Amino acid sequence: VSRLSTGCRAALLVAAVCGTDLRLVADACAALGTDVRELGEAEDRDLVAVADGRVEFRHPLLRAAVYSRASTRERQAAHRAAANATPAANADRRAWHLAEATWQPDAAIADRLARTGERALSRAAFSAAAAAFERSAQLEPDTGRRDARLLRAADVAWAAGDGERALVLLDRRSVGAATTPSTGEIELRASIAAPNSISPPRVSSVFALCAARCSAVRPSAARAAACAGVTLSISRGR
Repeated sequence: VSRLSTGCRAALLVAAVCGTDLRLVADACAALGTDVRELGEAEDRDLVAVADGRVEFRHPLLRAAVYSRASTRERQAAHRAAANATPAANADRRAWHLAEATWQPDAAIADRLARTGERALSRAAFSAAAAAFERSAQLEPDTGRRDARLLRAADVAWAAGDGERALVLLDRRSVGAATTPSTGEIELRASIAAPNSISPPRVSSVFALCAARCSAVRPSAARAAACAGVTLSISRGR
């Protein structure tokens, strides 16, 4: 890949970002100021195949190599061009490209990704929805909205059956949280802390953390969580 011309590497990066649709790749190349015909050099070297309106990398590792060798600025520019070229009807794909094109808080992009998460949730794509809510939280400049989206991401991750991931998201939300824990967080932590929902070594610690987080707003819930953790530890010999 390093031996290819600058123009060819730029076109390959766009193809790696956009996928197989040649029209989309061509439009994104144009938005980036690159000629899609530069892909001919890569085709001559048998790195890609361009036919029937598609661009196919000969091997998935080639695509990964093209993407990983590009600088952060080059990747962001390619994603921005892809977002500009993506049809408005494909709002979810455009939102993800925009998210990959920035690394600083952006409320507008965060809102786009939150809507992407809701659409994924409506079709029961829980893992995809959780990822969208999580990335939305990362880009949200408002602390309160960020916390709400992390809670949403954790709730959906739990619905997807990934209790460990849900706990990571809740813990991230707890760090520097602007408010006391909501009832939703308390209830979610309690649900995840059920004996068989996560790996055994973490169950007792989850009860303890749930108790600590509950104590400020619901002392009775804190006491219940603490007692449950002690009981579970005794029953498991820990």
